[in-house]
Amino acid sequence: MLDKLITRKTLEKMAGAVKLIRKVDGIMHAQKRNREFGDYLAELRVRFKPKRNFIKLLDGVGDH
Repeated sequence: MLDKLITRKTLEKMAGAVKLIRKVDGIMHAQKRNREFGDYLAELRVRFKPKRNFIKLLDGVGDH
């Protein structure tokens, strides 16, 4: 599902994906799974590196 939102051309769809990622961040932080979430974010950054706007939206996610 996230892949479909991220690969859309609109910034609105990418922002929706980041909103979901932030929810996952909150859940994983509450479960003390920060390292796992950090690995997930790193994977997203590598996989979607060409999507510069998406990467910019990811900045700040996971900062606790």
